[in-house]
Amino acid sequence: MRRKTKIIYFLIISGVVVIIILLFFLSTKTSSDVFYRQIPPFEEISEEEAKKCPYLNENNPIIAKLRDHEKIFNRPNKELEKLSQIPKQFVVRCYEKGYHWEDINQLWDWKLADQEIPDLKTKQRIGVINSLLVLLSWKRADYIGTVCDLVVIVRKISGSGGPTINIDSKLLNDLPMMPNSGNKTKKYFQRIINLFCDEKDINLKQREIFIFHPIGAERFGKEETIAYGRIGGKSGGSSFYLALLSALYEKPISNQVASTGALLVSNKNKKQKINDREIKLAKGTIFPIKYLKEKAFACAEKGINNLVLSKYQSSPNLLLEFRPSKLIGTDNDHKKIYSEEKWVLAENYQQVVDSEVKEKLQVHFAENVKDLREIFFRGKLG
Repeated sequence: MRRKTKIIYFLIISGVVVIIILLFFLSTKTSSDVFYRQIPPFEEISEEEAKKCPYLNENNPIIAKLRDHEKIFNRPNKELEKLSQIPKQFVVRCYEKGYHWEDINQLWDWKLADQEIPDLKTKQRIGVINSLLVLLSWKRADYIGTVCDLVVIVRKISGSGGPTINIDSKLLNDLPMMPNSGNKTKKYFQRIINLFCDEKDINLKQREIFIFHPIGAERFGKEETIAYGRIGGKSGGSSFYLALLSALYEKPISNQVASTGALLVSNKNKKQKINDREIKLAKGTIFPIKYLKEKAFACAEKGINNLVLSKYQSSPNLLLEFRPSKLIGTDNDHKKIYSEEKWVLAENYQQVVDSEVKEKLQVHFAENVKDLREIFFRGKLG
């Protein structure tokens, strides 16, 4: 009898231990897993509702053309195949928020719930800011400025590891003529996050961060106007910093705000001058960018009226930077060719940008990330 009692007690204790272990395991799973456990199944939608979304309408000329391309080359479009496996309700919701179908594939891969995904179409957007870039126009044989959204999503996760950083797969692809650019982009974002934590004394260990350059629903069929989202470079550093602030503090940024500027994320001692006086800039400094005229014009053309720029992009604080000689190739005799060492002066906003464009823009000049925070928390970007 005593033996049976011991066995019963042992089984009860073992069951309790198993339950505790299961509860602990479930509590430590990330919110990515919660997405599948807690959100109810997606509702079925009618064929008529689905057709209102161009991505789900097989008769849409763009989708039909992609399907024809599949037939000609006897090879399925992987992105379209992925889209067909996503619940239609999720696709429709993301389309209504302004996302391209390739964007939706990325959002689904990240297991993001609908309520976590910011609406690109609203006037006040959390974790979203207009970023600026330039693309080579083959028709005009010069560069044109373009406005694109930069999206940052931050959510809490359990556990002490992290932060977990998820970067848009398009940004991790190497750009033409820029080997290893994808890896450099990843390191750049990581260093900005480290800089963010150092400056704000914020612990992001229990955070999961998503960094995303959506193509956007308005570019459906016009994907080349943003290079299919495969963009890179460091000029988006300041916009990423501001979007990260917005996402973390859940404070919105107006859709009429754009930012551009490269962030100094290392302590490398480069030669720089301002007004013929040699200086050393600290980590967190915002560097001037190229193609300022084209980017400012793109802002004005889209109706953006607030622009954040580097303080060193305007007189009397124009930055003069020394560019050392670098190996750029070899000649026909296999002799090494080096670039000429020179001092390069930043483009002056006052002189480069057309007067009619300047009239439409209110520019916030920032020297470093401390200035970015001040501009942000004072509500100048809301």
